Amino acid sequence: YGTPAEQIESMYAVASQLVNTSRPQEALPASLWLSAVQPNEPRFHFLAGVCLQQIGKTEAAARFYAQAVLLDDSYAGAVYRLAECLWEQGEKNEARLLFDAVVDMGRDDGDLRELQQAAQHRLTLH
Repeated sequence: YGTPAEQIESMYAVASQLVNTSRPQEALPASLWLSAVQPNEPRFHFLAGVCLQQIGKTEAAARFYAQAVLLDDSYAGAVYRLAECLWEQGEKNEARLLFDAVVDMGRDDGDLRELQQAAQHRLTLH
């Protein structure tokens, strides 16, 4: 596509900062562009999913999280967020399976301890 890597990384950094400062609506166009320009990069699909989820578009967000998981099935954050969206859409059994998967991922990776605990908490609530 000819887009310089520096431009892509810069746009990702700006969009991530907007999301981290509770401005997902402003980050959405860039995150959608990134996911289209670099369709094999799971973090760009994840970022688009986060933007969409934060503005209440959980069905669309779920599609982006699912794409991130399809590209990298060890992407625990995407699995967790996909589970949240599925739960919101009433797909409780599928969501439980994904929360369970995040719990399992956390057993193998100490860096995922916080996410694992969040998934365990979600499972005990439902």
